[in-house]
Amino acid sequence: MLRTFKPTLWTFFAMLGTASMAFGQGGATGTILGTVSDNTGAVLPNASITVTNTVTDVAHRPQTTAAGDYSVPDLQPGTYSVSIQAPGFSSHVVNNVTLVVAQQARLNATLTPGAAAETVQVNAGAVALDTDTSSVSQLVSQKQVDQLPQNGRNFLNLLFIGAGAVQTVGEQGQMRQGEGNAISINGARPESNNYTLDGMVNTDTALNTPAVILSQDAI
Repeated sequence: MLRTFKPTLWTFFAMLGTASMAFGQGGATGTILGTVSDNTGAVLPNASITVTNTVTDVAHRPQTTAAGDYSVPDLQPGTYSVSIQAPGFSSHVVNNVTLVVAQQARLNATLTPGAAAETVQVNAGAVALDTDTSSVSQLVSQKQVDQLPQNGRNFLNLLFIGAGAVQTVGEQGQMRQGEGNAISINGARPESNNYTLDGMVNTDTALNTPAVILSQDAI
């Protein structure tokens, strides 16, 4: 039975190494990081951070370093809330933080003096530029999956939306007839590709192709 294969293509595959589309150097996970300071600009060490997946309710609770920095890596793509607390300061909560594959979402926070019971809530906006990593990635939307024509209805053809993806010849296509030929990303070997399905490895270790080829309608 097929379940939870929406809303976007990042639930299906991630490329390692040089990257394009819904995959990047960070694999199939992302990172939320930032710096916490007070209203004078001084950094706040040992502030308590709570990063919670709003769907699964799984929470991560690091503290800021002596430099006021925090980082929560290896997060599954999804929507998160981030709560920041420090003694003598109002709590700071950022809601609706959307994290995609290989993204490093920076959420800096400025805390204001006040009681711990006081909370400043912020709704996160879209991150226009990922300044914490040099990886290149591209997300394929559900609308593109639903409406773009695909030869043979093979979702792997959606790879070619991103710059740098080309089809090459090789044993990958010869061994798996009708399921697409070898695909090179930014000049890398097709054997360097890695595919995941809902966060689990979906790579045929013999040919480095997707082990499970799903219907376009299942994505």
